[in-house]
Amino acid sequence: MKKIYVSILLSLFFINNSNAQSSNCSTATNLSLSSGSVCVNGTNMGATTDNTLYGTCNTAPINMVWYTYIANGSNNTFTVTPDTLTNAEIVVYTVACPDSFGQMQTCKTKTGDTTLITTWGMTVGEHVWIGVASNQGTNGSFQFCINSTPTGTLTGNTCAEALTVCGNYNVASMAANASGQLPTCFGAAPQQDMFIQFTISQAGTLAWTAMPNITTTEFDWCLWNITASCPGTVTCCNYNYAGGSSDGFGMQAQTGTVACGYSSVTDAPLKEFCAPISVTAGQVYAIQISNYESDNSGFSLSFTNSTCQLSCNTTNISKVSKADLINMYPNPNNGSFVIEPNSTTKQTMQVYDITGKLVLTQTINGKTIIDASSLNEGVYNISLQSAEGVLNKRLVIVR
Repeated sequence: MKKIYVSILLSLFFINNSNAQSSNCSTATNLSLSSGSVCVNGTNMGATTDNTLYGTCNTAPINMVWYTYIANGSNNTFTVTPDTLTNAEIVVYTVACPDSFGQMQTCKTKTGDTTLITTWGMTVGEHVWIGVASNQGTNGSFQFCINSTPTGTLTGNTCAEALTVCGNYNVASMAANASGQLPTCFGAAPQQDMFIQFTISQAGTLAWTAMPNITTTEFDWCLWNITASCPGTVTCCNYNYAGGSSDGFGMQAQTGTVACGYSSVTDAPLKEFCAPISVTAGQVYAIQISNYESDNSGFSLSFTNSTCQLSCNTTNISKVSKADLINMYPNPNNGSFVIEPNSTTKQTMQVYDITGKLVLTQTINGKTIIDASSLNEGVYNISLQSAEGVLNKRLVIVR
């Protein structure tokens, strides 16, 4: 009996304290986020449908109520806590309302009385429209909260805090952070994104591949020239949507690549690639990589097919010189070969296959015999990384 009484009181609280709201997006309830967050009580009881099916979330029209606000942070979290409402659904639009050619950014659903929580990256000052409904459940009351916060300050969160690398690098998982830095070819603000920077110590061709840890995760990317300062200028940008970057993404000379600045929805994973570019010594670049799914999954980055050399040292790029070059023989070989550096500096050798997957790693000091007998025949990229920078070599195994 006590539980029933409390439930009745809670329901009355939600109903009596619901904000005046609209089932018409063009007259959406305006919410102020002066403190960075806001919570309101609402209901979709009495709401009407606009007969719109939102992405993959709906197979039938629903009764939606609308809210709108201006983002004052790049990280935006939306929470719908059901009271009498069931099967909560939320849709997020930018640019304009659905009937005014707005851009639907995401839609999410939950079943029963489960709380719905989702995040989305925005640019600061962006106008956002949010619809809340029941997805073929029970219309009723709920609490809706928005938390709009600035980008993080950890390494990789922004261009200014970019992670410095001088060779291949593995990212196990991506932080739940959106930078708000919008590349020219992106159709919307980046989602779970990070910045990786490097310095060119010797001129040549810059090529790179990033392989997702989960192939169904969709990634977008932009290469910035940040030699002068952040955010720098866009050098190359790719905003292709293929429903997953199953073949990887990056800059490679291969069939199916697209021109820099490509922005489209296709079913062609190879269009996640643009062609390599020529770079000169002294230039500093940052790759901005956006996990569109915001599923926290990372990727492995390799500079396969690059002829330029990279350095971690952003203040004195001349440290990587001919004295640091190596001999590798025989090549081709049957899986056993010798690496002979011209110095005794401790180095890390990493071997990547043509997909960018790390297949062998070993620490070397001076002349070292490498046993790669476990690798299949084929072409591999060897990266030798030390405190002075990184050197790349091509390895061919033939049996």
